[in-house]
Amino acid sequence: MYIYFIYIFHLAAIPGVRTSWGKSFKEYTDNNILATQLLLEAAQNSAVKKIVYASSSFVYGGMIGPADERQTPHPISPYEVTKLSAEHLCQLYAHNFQVPVISLRYFTVFGPCQRPDMAFHQFIYCILQERPIVIFGDGEQSRDFTFIDDVVVANFSAMQSKHDGNAKADNHFKI
Repeated sequence: MYIYFIYIFHLAAIPGVRTSWGKSFKEYTDNNILATQLLLEAAQNSAVKKIVYASSSFVYGGMIGPADERQTPHPISPYEVTKLSAEHLCQLYAHNFQVPVISLRYFTVFGPCQRPDMAFHQFIYCILQERPIVIFGDGEQSRDFTFIDDVVVANFSAMQSKHDGNAKADNHFKI
């Protein structure tokens, strides 16, 4: 018995900027690049109508000021390199093999059941335990976040969209 997939939401990845350095890098390349390539290979010549790939805003590197999706990616960590590499693979398979794929760059996703190592979770936990909150850097940094419900809506909108490719500076479309 064969199972056929019409839509694929590729959300799997090894997350984390700090842990992507050093000995962990192979785990990042295996899971963030090679797994994406295997998925794209499997989608070739299949009935798949669309792959929605969850990339990361971290591909922009160290942003100063408000985020701007027109900014050219400039990864500054191994994690960021793996996410951008997977995006490029998606573009290559779309161009060379007509694999219908769209990449979305999410800013740090938060919400119910989020990873316990994320700042929101850590801050709330420390407050409830009446412990000091650990803040990296000088405390002046800022981040953009995406609520999980918005990610779900964006994924389904991208799935239903007639567009493929990367939603970026030279390929804008409203989903």
